[in-house]
Amino acid sequence: MRTCLLAITAAAMLVATGCSMSKPTEPPAPPATKAALEGKTWRLQSLGGIEPAKLAAVQGGVTLRFAGNAVQASAGCNQMRGTYTLDDGVLEASKMAGTMMACPEPAMSIENAVKKALSVPLRATLSGGRLTLRPEDADDGPTMVLAPEMPPQIEGAWNVNGVSDGRKALMSTLRGTSLSLSFAGGTVSGSAGCNTFRGAYKVQGDRVAIGRLSTTRKACPGDGVMKQESNFVAALEKAETWKIESGELTLRGADGERLVSAVAAGNRS
Repeated sequence: MRTCLLAITAAAMLVATGCSMSKPTEPPAPPATKAALEGKTWRLQSLGGIEPAKLAAVQGGVTLRFAGNAVQASAGCNQMRGTYTLDDGVLEASKMAGTMMACPEPAMSIENAVKKALSVPLRATLSGGRLTLRPEDADDGPTMVLAPEMPPQIEGAWNVNGVSDGRKALMSTLRGTSLSLSFAGGTVSGSAGCNTFRGAYKVQGDRVAIGRLSTTRKACPGDGVMKQESNFVAALEKAETWKIESGELTLRGADGERLVSAVAAGNRS
């Protein structure tokens, strides 16, 4: 009984003195710096007033990239570019200029919302790896939250949708054939449409070197299947650079020729 009375008395004293038992407030997020912003692609996670489902429906997402005094934005349709300053955590961007294509919804309305959000001074803070851009004046617009995008990786499984014909033209794969490749742990392997192949590869930055590939020796029926297979193997061995844009992997030769195009396994686009 004595313990209960003490607890009740302590609670009454807190109420009487106006004290509360709320959790301590977290310190404010530190202001962003140019060094922290640059060298990354920032993908928009949320924008006040925009439904998450609409944001997710924008092909390729909405991204910002800062470099030097320039800021580049992409909202799934047009590419926009401007200049920016960042002083004492306050980011100010110039009027964004770029391509003028009419985009299907929701890309068009989201693009306009991003332009509007970037048209006012923004308090830029970083917390937990996320960048928050909040208007200096709350009445000036919505808050944007962005996260750094992971750099593209060649490692993984890919479904091939284009192969060089050996004469500087990238041809769609033959109907009824399925070509694939997988990069993992220094080994590239896959199917050339009938036979399978395997070999070694090295990657350094956007450079790739694929060694001589060994293949199985089945004779495959169908017009053009064996020719496509030999073109595919030759194209892989000639590849010198790789790039991933909008989810598509492109391998190019020394002269910039497109040799192979592929999409991540499971993506039919």
